[in-house]
Amino acid sequence: YTTYGRAADLERAIAELDKATKSNPDYAAAWAHLGMAYYSRRNYEDAIPALQKAIELGANKVDYYNVLGLAHFYMAQCDIAMPLFQKSLAIDPNDLTAQGGMNLCLGVTATPLPPTRKP
Repeated sequence: YTTYGRAADLERAIAELDKATKSNPDYAAAWAHLGMAYYSRRNYEDAIPALQKAIELGANKVDYYNVLGLAHFYMAQCDIAMPLFQKSLAIDPNDLTAQGGMNLCLGVTATPLPPTRKP
């Protein structure tokens, strides 16, 4: 199974999921899978609205919050990503992906402490 074959399969999946969301705009699972497929292609600009729509329609899985948070992280939007990781941790406090996402954002947005004065 070649990388090209997988990429072509993913493109076909995106096309079919796009059709599904157009024929039934209230189908949360189709929106969620479409967002996940876009994310897999590193198309964060399209992954974000698709995953947001899925969540608005009631899709409430840790993976959706995590991937949406990571997409925002890769778009340099940790202010939006952090609450998504927190929501994920509210669902599953032991989720390692959400914990890792928060750590990524903290590494990007944390300001270093000022140096301590030595007497």
